[in-house]
Amino acid sequence: MKLKFLVFVWLFLAALPLLAELPANAAFHDESIDLTFPPRLSGLDFAEKEAYPVPELGYSVRYVLSNLIKLDIYVYDKGLPNISGGDSSAVVIDEFSQTVNALEVLEDMGKIKNLKSLDEGIRELKGKGGTNVFLWARHTYDQCHEEGVESSDHRISESYLTGFRNRFLKLRITYKESAPDGERLTKEAIEAFGLLLSGSTPDNTPGNTADKDEPQLAIVIDDSLKDGDPRIIAAWMAYAAALSDWVESNPEQIKDNSHKKTFEEEVAAREMLVDTWKEMRVEAPGTGDTYLDELTQVKNSGFMREYVRKFLAQDDWKSPGKLRAKEFHSWSKKNIPGHQAQTLASFRIVFSR
Repeated sequence: MKLKFLVFVWLFLAALPLLAELPANAAFHDESIDLTFPPRLSGLDFAEKEAYPVPELGYSVRYVLSNLIKLDIYVYDKGLPNISGGDSSAVVIDEFSQTVNALEVLEDMGKIKNLKSLDEGIRELKGKGGTNVFLWARHTYDQCHEEGVESSDHRISESYLTGFRNRFLKLRITYKESAPDGERLTKEAIEAFGLLLSGSTPDNTPGNTADKDEPQLAIVIDDSLKDGDPRIIAAWMAYAAALSDWVESNPEQIKDNSHKKTFEEEVAAREMLVDTWKEMRVEAPGTGDTYLDELTQVKNSGFMREYVRKFLAQDDWKSPGKLRAKEFHSWSKKNIPGHQAQTLASFRIVFSR
């Protein structure tokens, strides 16, 4: 059983069905990484761009050829301050491992079946400013029947990942095995994308000059969320991001590759969890979650500090000062009886070397 669920699985879930119809063509330019997405990429048409609700997840772009071939391109940083260019850093290697493992999680969830690994290694894509090296893997699987899935034909999928201008740059291209010239068209689309890239120049990338031994923080979420609503996942992602932001501002908390949360850090992260959950509820009023809804009541009533002290206290915490303990006790018995605290996201420390 997997101990941690990969946060980008839920992004891949939305990418599984092959599109049957295309919206109007469009294109855009991402100035932050000097990358232009054209209306057409080799034989594939631009279909859509999606920005994810948590900034750390970045955005994705989709190109398709009818309902036969689909190329999803993801640009994101997971909240990491320094992502080395290329394929050789520990952070990039770890992210690629999670990218590949996401397929196994999808099979566990019953979204795909008969998953097989065919090959993996590195791929060099020639760009306008040099060569960019990607970690690469090739799989086959069958798509399971579900709403929105056009067919369950056998599929071949290739995954690419590299560090590019302080971002992760990930490609997932999938085609039906029955697609005429599917392998050739896939190769041509990937090569065409490579030509769009300037050299990643990792040593000169702004914000990427930290020592290679400097620790970085990778967000992870618990596997109990794997069947959950993406909005719930987004809320917990925000919680983990708040923890990592706090630690980045207080680096003395990282010692011997470990981290112990402080009281104030936990309070700030739980408040961010609630604030993000409120935004998710506005976007989808029907979305509900018992724990997040109860925690929202706590924050709305002004008892977050008391809540953290009562339900999440750690032995090494210093006294947080005067709290309204009696008032919170009475309030909680009336409003959230039988409450069980949850912590479904965190981060882990990754060293670049």
